[in-house]
Amino acid sequence: MYQFRRCSKEPKLNLNNGGITVNVLTIVVPAYNEESRIASTLRHLTSNFDGAQVIVVCDGDDKTAEVVKAFNGVEVYHFTQRLGKGGAIMEGIRRAKGDLVAFVDADLPVSVEEMWRVIRMAKDYDLFLTARLLDGMPPLRMLLHRIYIILVKLMFWRMRDFADFQAGFKVMRRERVAQMMEELIINDFVFDVNLIYAFARRGFRIGQTFVRWRHLEEGSKVSRNTLRIALIMFLSLVKLRIYYSRLRPTLSWRVVEALQRFLLRRL
Repeated sequence: MYQFRRCSKEPKLNLNNGGITVNVLTIVVPAYNEESRIASTLRHLTSNFDGAQVIVVCDGDDKTAEVVKAFNGVEVYHFTQRLGKGGAIMEGIRRAKGDLVAFVDADLPVSVEEMWRVIRMAKDYDLFLTARLLDGMPPLRMLLHRIYIILVKLMFWRMRDFADFQAGFKVMRRERVAQMMEELIINDFVFDVNLIYAFARRGFRIGQTFVRWRHLEEGSKVSRNTLRIALIMFLSLVKLRIYYSRLRPTLSWRVVEALQRFLLRRL
């Protein structure tokens, strides 16, 4: 069901649309306090994906939305409440018009060439994942990243064939993801696992490939709160496992969420 395509060291890339009609592509950028990095990302996106729908979803308290408004043709949606990565992506998906919907991190950790390569490959799938060839990630984060992959595969057997879950660049068919929006219950960084698992359960076509990934430590919100975010992600995995288990009908969902909040306050 799943196909894994490896990235060659020097892939032959063509920056034309390669069979993709650009005006049916939507790119969603979740942006939490990205005032200092979002302008560079949008310059790359608007100059290389002419005609694509670009949506930025902001939920921070800085001037990110004001920076985005300076870019003609870019749609910006600003929420005063914290949405989380998953929540922001879902708001972008709800507003997407393209047949293909991609989401990418606000610091644009992949090159435009890699993005085009993935988009061209994604047109034959319902969901297309990227697996990061990481460079420059701190040792603690790298260790937690590897533990996380093992943990996810132990908890969700349908995830065993995937090399990476958290890469912030994925492409999907809008008509497919629209069928499962109510099933996407995780708003934080575990949203990616929720999304992939929802596709896998339905037997949809999922592809994946390696991409060269530029890790930017400066400005990283995860690195500033590594252990706390690791705890949040673990608790969200437990929550997701319960959601998909036989225990779900016997448990009050409010009790599960209240327990999660309690543990975060105590630990």
